[in-house]
Amino acid sequence: MTGKRGIFPSGLLVLVFLLPLLSGCSTAAGRAAQAAKVWAALETPGCDLPCWRGLTPGQATLEEVGAVLGASDFVAGYNCFDLPDAEEEARAGGFCYWESRAGYPLWGGVFQFGREGDEPLMTNLLYLRVPISFEESVAHFGEPDTVWALQHELRSDECRCAARNPKQSEDGGPDFDLIYLRQGMILSAFAEQPEQWPCLCRLMWVDAITLGPPTDGLDLDGWWREMFGYGADEEEGDFFDFPGWGKPLQ
Repeated sequence: MTGKRGIFPSGLLVLVFLLPLLSGCSTAAGRAAQAAKVWAALETPGCDLPCWRGLTPGQATLEEVGAVLGASDFVAGYNCFDLPDAEEEARAGGFCYWESRAGYPLWGGVFQFGREGDEPLMTNLLYLRVPISFEESVAHFGEPDTVWALQHELRSDECRCAARNPKQSEDGGPDFDLIYLRQGMILSAFAEQPEQWPCLCRLMWVDAITLGPPTDGLDLDGWWREMFGYGADEEEGDFFDFPGWGKPLQ
């Protein structure tokens, strides 16, 4: 692995950011309504996170993922395949890409498996069609166990949080994750706009959700090794305790 952003081909991120991006709702009621749609698509009755649609990282096979995607009426198309061993890319293994039909809150995603596709599902990456804010995420799941940040250098002595969700991401902007160990889940805000440096802001929006293996009592470092093959202390960026909104990460 070359970092957690390397768990899927980088070209997919480019494709996602070329898609039309929705601006966030300007009212609290509107943001709550959008978030409710995402949670309904994310949380499967009788199947606790990180299980999604009966598929749990660390357990599901490529064949099982393909069967679920093929039988789901919200899926517009999907493709499952193996990538050959390519040491320089560090992405050998099985993949299932899928895209949803119009109107579904999740745009689509990527399931990644072990090398040659013979190992169980490693991660389930879900991209959002409907933006939701960090504030709505914390209201729903509670405070995260930890926060991860990249490109979060201090640029002023005071926090500057935007009054609404950005309409598009900013090249070279900071990335932030809210990490929930019990749910085996990472909520990611990619390339936030620079006026939001260096703080965690309420209206940062979640672009993607990563589901990894159940933690089964593992701490952050142990879970990171299960999912990415190396410890949290080897990850780029930094991990922080949740500071609350509008406060510098320290």
